[in-house]
Amino acid sequence: MTGAVDELTTDGVDAIVNTPNDKSRPGYLEMGWPEVGRVRWGSAPATRWRW
Repeated sequence: MTGAVDELTTDGVDAIVNTPNDKSRPGYLEMGWPEVGRVRWGSAPATRWRW
């Protein structure tokens, strides 16, 4: 798993989002992933269409 993170970082990826469950969370924390709590998600178009 850490190899994939290293490769993505090298490729310029700035953020990786994961939603572990209660059983997998300890493993991610042991690998050094920070726990940030709940993240609010939303989306909006980057540009507005003009018709």
